[in-house]
Amino acid sequence: MKSRALTFLAVTSLLATTHAADQWQTIQGPDNQVSISIPAPVETKTTSNKTLAGTVLTTVHKYHGENEIYDFSFTKLPSLAVKIGGAEKIVNNAKGNVLHRTLGTETAFEKTTLNGQEAWHLEYTCPDHSDESHPGFHGEAYLMLVDDTLYVVNVTIHTEGSKDNLHKFFNSVSVSS
Repeated sequence: MKSRALTFLAVTSLLATTHAADQWQTIQGPDNQVSISIPAPVETKTTSNKTLAGTVLTTVHKYHGENEIYDFSFTKLPSLAVKIGGAEKIVNNAKGNVLHRTLGTETAFEKTTLNGQEAWHLEYTCPDHSDESHPGFHGEAYLMLVDDTLYVVNVTIHTEGSKDNLHKFFNSVSVSS
């Protein structure tokens, strides 16, 4: 009886892990300018930093699966910082932060659009430091500056994994003007 209960718990746990990315929730950015669907459950963290130009408020929503990480972040920037820094400098700093945070190596970076919104598309690779024989991870991010808010939509997935959820994630981005 005890072994059946343990088997049931193990199978239930495996199914829950396998299907975790099947449950998605919609996240809204500030002022409802941008929304996105992200796998659930999502961890949310908000930080506030004071700068000479004013307060910078960043919120990160992250889903961490077994072989994939999805995150959607937005940073409300002081208007003065946007005017002085300009879009390209802000986006390049954000790109550097993505690569630093993921230990990634840039493979491509180009200006494009994401569902009608001007964006920069970053592709990168990441090593798997826990397994030298592992092919590593593939990452993609879209960086958008909408008014005074920087949005970063980022996915890191196992190199040999399916990209279906990656496309679902990026295609779910909705920008209202």
